[in-house]
Amino acid sequence: MVLNFAYVNFDPGCVTDYGLKLCIQATAAHEFGHLLGFAHEQNRGDTPDLWVPGYASWCKDMVQGNEGDAILTAWDRDSIMNYCSTEWNNLGRLSDGDKRGLLTAYGGKNAGTSSAPGQQFQADLNGDGYEDAFALYDYGGDKMGVWVWSGSMNGLTPPWNAFLSAPGDWRWGNAKPLAGDFDGDGKADIAAFYNYGNDNSAIWVWYSTGSGFLAPQLLWYSGVTNWSWERSQPVVGDFNGDGVTDIAVFYDYGSDDTALFSFDFRRGRTVDAPVQRWRSGAGNWRASNIKPVTGHFVAGEGRLTDIMVFYDYGSSDTGSFLFRGLPWGIGAPTPKWRSGPGNWAWSNSKFVAADFNGNGLTDIACLYDYGSSDAALWLFWEGNGWPSQVWRSGAGNWYQPGTSLAAGRFAGGTRAQIAGFYDYGSDTSAIWTFRGPLAGWAPVAQWYSGHWNWSAPRTKFF
Repeated sequence: MVLNFAYVNFDPGCVTDYGLKLCIQATAAHEFGHLLGFAHEQNRGDTPDLWVPGYASWCKDMVQGNEGDAILTAWDRDSIMNYCSTEWNNLGRLSDGDKRGLLTAYGGKNAGTSSAPGQQFQADLNGDGYEDAFALYDYGGDKMGVWVWSGSMNGLTPPWNAFLSAPGDWRWGNAKPLAGDFDGDGKADIAAFYNYGNDNSAIWVWYSTGSGFLAPQLLWYSGVTNWSWERSQPVVGDFNGDGVTDIAVFYDYGSDDTALFSFDFRRGRTVDAPVQRWRSGAGNWRASNIKPVTGHFVAGEGRLTDIMVFYDYGSSDTGSFLFRGLPWGIGAPTPKWRSGPGNWAWSNSKFVAADFNGNGLTDIACLYDYGSSDAALWLFWEGNGWPSQVWRSGAGNWYQPGTSLAAGRFAGGTRAQIAGFYDYGSDTSAIWTFRGPLAGWAPVAQWYSGHWNWSAPRTKFF
């Protein structure tokens, strides 16, 4: 690479506009971006209709060179790789998007994972550096099993059984599963928020031994008429920053009145009584209209976990709200994004959160159903702004209602992948992996049950 230090024969006007030193610095920053493998930002297929006065041209008409092989971040006008930047080459300054892209390509700190309807956070059963995926399986007759797909350098491996109850002991339909390190030993445990009926709920935990689980232990029991399981949406994260996974629960009081409670877990394998952290008040927040995920969406928080909630306003209008993790609890919600009517159907959306680019902050993926077995994967990078579509199946190729999602660093490293548990019908299931921005978002077959071997409707995958 040869850099211009004179600006006599090429672009002499730059010196007039910006001075020689800035011209050299800004040009070098841009060209070193190419050296590191980054294409021009305006070459992307999702470049918006944006008029650029300095070039008297539309941004998407300013393609120069190749588009590149992978999308790492949301489209970034301020990138030093973007001819459409508000300032020429962003005056040689790396934008936040540039920094995220560099961390994605060359590594950084991982930020944990969460998914729905089951939730996982720091889900590494044996502490080997590969996160795992789990399922509760219904054998009928109130008999339930826990299955594990262990992570490896090649991703998830075939499942093995880690727990099997006796008949009559565990009602699968009454358990909401969660994964996390509930005793702070660095290994993933499994919790079940369990329904005994009559507004009587409990929390059971299977603690990891490193190679399996201990028998489930009862840690909390509400008592009759004290806590409605049906009105509860549990999520996991470290909400007090002590290095131990906790459970937070959105609770529906009716009349569009929702509260958020936290159950703080301790290293001695105990849990504190629930504490109310927020309440909306009547008429302000409909609990049945929320889909929450957890992660680190704000830089500099340390261990504290945030909650992002996607809210259904009706009329295909969806918004997101951030409940920020704070040293003294969980903050009140602040709006982050809104689609506007007709633009995003909440009911067609399945969300999962993890650090997909390895920059230390959590991203949110949405598997979106367009109908006719046509699904797309959209990314909210760091939970912010308008999402970027990174994959679409095309009609007849992917049945989103038959897919359950989990996310984790199944192949190790700093970047998470998405596992899609797919129902082929006739007790036939599979796992497909969306590997991420570097390896590619197109799903890759990871596991296949074979015909009549695994019923997806009897599976809670997380």
